[in-house]
Amino acid sequence: MLAASLALLTLPACNECDSSIDPVKCTDLCTQSPPNANCAQCQGDSLAGDCPQCLADSNTRGCPLAGSGGTAGTVSGNGGSSGAAGTVSGSGGSGGVVSGGQGGTSGGLGGMAGSDVDAGPPPSCDGDNECTESARPLCNDGECARCETNAVCMMHHEPLVLCSDAGACVECLTNDDCEAATPECVAGRCKECETHADCDDIDRPQCNGAGSCEACTEAGNGCSEHGARDICDEREPAATETEDQCVECLTHADCANDTPQCNSAGTCVKCDGTLGDDPCMDRMDGDVSIAKCSLRADVSTFGECVECTGDTLTEPSSNVCVVSFSAYSCNQQIGRCSTRLVNSRARCRSCNADSECNMGGKCVEHSIDSTVLGTFCFYPTTGQCAGPSNLDANPFSIELIGDSLDLHDSKYCLPPTTCDAYLDAVNVTECGPTVSCGTADVTDGICTDVGAANDQCTYACDDSYECPDRLPVCDAIGGFCRLE
Repeated sequence: MLAASLALLTLPACNECDSSIDPVKCTDLCTQSPPNANCAQCQGDSLAGDCPQCLADSNTRGCPLAGSGGTAGTVSGNGGSSGAAGTVSGSGGSGGVVSGGQGGTSGGLGGMAGSDVDAGPPPSCDGDNECTESARPLCNDGECARCETNAVCMMHHEPLVLCSDAGACVECLTNDDCEAATPECVAGRCKECETHADCDDIDRPQCNGAGSCEACTEAGNGCSEHGARDICDEREPAATETEDQCVECLTHADCANDTPQCNSAGTCVKCDGTLGDDPCMDRMDGDVSIAKCSLRADVSTFGECVECTGDTLTEPSSNVCVVSFSAYSCNQQIGRCSTRLVNSRARCRSCNADSECNMGGKCVEHSIDSTVLGTFCFYPTTGQCAGPSNLDANPFSIELIGDSLDLHDSKYCLPPTTCDAYLDAVNVTECGPTVSCGTADVTDGICTDVGAANDQCTYACDDSYECPDRLPVCDAIGGFCRLE
């Protein structure tokens, strides 16, 4: 009996049960009858520290563990106050375990522990050193009461050296009162984190209920505040290099259509062909299947999922644009099947793909001076363009060496005027005050008498080899193509 009495005399006070105290004394404290058994150290996340006996999952007293369930900071027990993320407790509240704060992500951060909550009538005292509860640290007229200045806290409640507006001794009032290792002031205590966003270490991205950063868990929603990297990688280590880290993706399906490939670092990137079309498998853009990876580095859709990368007449070829045995061209610039059939566009007609041009023509950009006119069908050649020694090629006298729209490198012969002016001339287009010739905003077409015919379209020339067969003569005076 004497030994038991001595053990009771040496028990720590409620606000003293922390990791610096003998764990045996913590156990003894928590097994006593009230009021010691009501200490927050015996009921969950403690203000004073991390006594393992106090934080065990089993709770023989039936008291709620701090942070359980993620409620919004309600003080348990009789009375008490409430507040987001566990505000400093007021008077009342037996045990005073504050839960909540993070809406159920990992249970939320606990608030001020039970030693800071008034438990029953104020204790009597002969001096401040007898007021061990940080919520009532001041001895006033023989009773423990709330503090008014920092002095009593600094004298008897280190590290709770600041007097809060509620009259309780706390470690901090703002983040400025905390050190770099625990920079967040949460319910009067300096913590490593208050929310997941405070955890910058990629290996410890989740803020737990004790205000410490740890490895993420899906159940804890530990990646919810890490932007695009909002998925916790809980795969086995052998399957990933990002185990328990916040990542952007685990599979290709987690990625958007413009960055469809999930790499080994859990990041969505452009598809690069190393996995074929797998990153784009089963993807849709509205009602359009975009199951192919675009590998053309010169187009805006490079590395994205597209409907087509070619058609039956282009490289790489594909049958994706074949509908009911009709082959449509693939506009590789945007990765979509067009509404134009392959081999359907004649020379000097506008085009969006090489395969639209008939007779082996290619879709080539046409410019005059610094004005880009668009892309038109022209024929590649190894011979000479129109000139004094090659009248058979009239009027295609302008030589262009380069790539077609779909990267067919060759020499092409273009007309000396716009395709609109050339077609107006060969199609006997009548003109007048309300009908102009050629391309709008480009001085190319001429409306004039071309011989026996009046008011017909033609264009300017320097020599007859620049004129079409229908208007084969370059008028020496007027400088335009006309009839003989």
